[in-house]
Amino acid sequence: MSRITRRSYTDEFKHQAVELAESLGPAAAARQLEMSVKTLANWVDAVRAGRSLTSEARRP
Repeated sequence: MSRITRRSYTDEFKHQAVELAESLGPAAAARQLEMSVKTLANWVDAVRAGRSLTSEARRP
């Protein structure tokens, strides 16, 4: 059975993706960036709530 690899995104990419989602909408932006709509929506929600998008707390 093959393992699913997780994609990692830079903080700069996350911020640019959120800006794109705010201009195009999350679904259109996610399609354009070839990523999950839910992941992008989580980032947008985090920015609106004033939370950080940095990935410091993630385990290696």
